[in-house]
Amino acid sequence: MPSGTVTELWLLRHGESVANVAAARATAAGADHMQVEYRDADVPLTKLGERQSEALGRELARQNVSGLPVTFWTSPYVGARRTISIALGAADVRSPNEHVDERLRDNEMGILEQLTPAGFENLRPTEYARRLRLGPYYHRPPGGESFTDVLLRFRSVMTDVDRVEDQNG
Repeated sequence: MPSGTVTELWLLRHGESVANVAAARATAAGADHMQVEYRDADVPLTKLGERQSEALGRELARQNVSGLPVTFWTSPYVGARRTISIALGAADVRSPNEHVDERLRDNEMGILEQLTPAGFENLRPTEYARRLRLGPYYHRPPGGESFTDVLLRFRSVMTDVDRVEDQNG
């Protein structure tokens, strides 16, 4: 096996964010919209999200990743970057290889941005019916992405992960 071959891969999103809390509250209240004052890319973590990130760092330390060649690939989103920053600090991992990659961003929701499930059904009934017909995996809201679009982005990242690690190895 070449020295740069990826032998272990951890996949995670981010610690709890302000938008996660807003979405849960709005959904529980039966509201049509969630209220978030940030662009999706700029949403910060909550205090719980920061504690979750510290817990990830403790697990990284427990797994002794500081003694291994480690490369982190992350989304450019604030919450994702903050999560890995906190985790690496808690794990005492110094100067890892880091790749910030736009392809690792969250899925684009288009016209459904900041709508709760109830809001989707109530405010966009034609689009909601189309999603029911196509299924959640293949539905692409206007201005947004389907889960298959996101999967294609992710697969292209994974191809690059292997290529970059082979070059670094």
